[in-house]
Amino acid sequence: MQNFFVAVEHDGETFYLKTTAIDRESLLKTLPETLGCPRSAIKKAVWVGNHEYEKFPANVIKTSGGLFKLVIDKTDGRYGAPMGRANVNECPTTEHLEVNVSITGKTFDRTVPLDGGGYDAGGAYWGTGSELRVTYNEDLTFVRFYRR
Repeated sequence: MQNFFVAVEHDGETFYLKTTAIDRESLLKTLPETLGCPRSAIKKAVWVGNHEYEKFPANVIKTSGGLFKLVIDKTDGRYGAPMGRANVNECPTTEHLEVNVSITGKTFDRTVPLDGGGYDAGGAYWGTGSELRVTYNEDLTFVRFYRR
């Protein structure tokens, strides 16, 4: 089972909840039945790991800053700092082939602050050099780190 934070709109108000499902598709299929609402009432469904599920309230997905907290959340440093972070749902491009990625919803792009040693706020190591940035969409199905 996977953990999700979900935003549901009802009577003009948005409610945030935590839930689990096998995957995003089954969540979007079964949750409206469970809540007794149309599929269109689900405004956002964001997959989160176990650590984030326990640590953050579901309404963290309300703002781009809250989503950024999920993107740059604390890493598991028991065995040392990870080298960077993984991109999510990024299609590779080559010189000969352009691949367009379909990104749903709003996208956000921001600088990832690094300390003097090249670590982000969550403890991932990036090294020093040019500015580190991240682009992500509002349901975090697309996350891409890059340098400028």
